[in-house]
Amino acid sequence: LARTEGIVLRYLASAYKALEHTIPDDVKSEDLQDLISWLGEMVRQVDSSLLDEWEQLANPEVETAEQAQEKADEVKPVTANARAFRVLVRNAMFRRVELAALDRVRDLGELDGDSGWDEDAWGEALDAYWDAHE
Repeated sequence: LARTEGIVLRYLASAYKALEHTIPDDVKSEDLQDLISWLGEMVRQVDSSLLDEWEQLANPEVETAEQAQEKADEVKPVTANARAFRVLVRNAMFRRVELAALDRVRDLGELDGDSGWDEDAWGEALDAYWDAHE
């Protein structure tokens, strides 16, 4: 499984690199820029070493070992990239809207059970919503 995850991660990182470096900025639509930011942030959150290696190849300025270690130790929060964070939140919220529209409270509870929104809480909230809007 770890090998497969590594292959998928390399594929996603390659897709990010291709999108970021081969499409001119002036032809990137807002949606494409969102996709590129989201993909880059997702790869960075899982394993930033691949992107760091490519950045080093693209910008071969000599970096001391100490600077490289500091950069490797630095963990950026997901909120550091506002565009990617906005896309992540929008996707997560849209998933909940889809599940709510289908009245799939079990799936909603699995997504949010750790935060107190279990199946029962979602069921009550959606029952009240449907009562008010049907």
